[in-house]
Amino acid sequence: MSAEPLPPAELDIPVSEARSRLADLVDEAESGKVIYLSRHGRRAAAIVPADMPEQVASDHARAFARRFADKHGPLLDRLAE
Repeated sequence: MSAEPLPPAELDIPVSEARSRLADLVDEAESGKVIYLSRHGRRAAAIVPADMPEQVASDHARAFARRFADKHGPLLDRLAE
């Protein structure tokens, strides 16, 4: 049984501060942190580790395939005969 990966650490900083710290924030993202950029106190964007979007897409694809197989498994079995 494999353990689920821990969620990445998060940082919240204003866009105005991020402008002067971009290189440091990219370093943080490379180390696995998610940096949320806020504007007027609300989250507006995020700097994320480069592999995170691909991992999320892969997780969604696996979940879709499981749901599809659960729903249509008997039909797929008959078609395979």
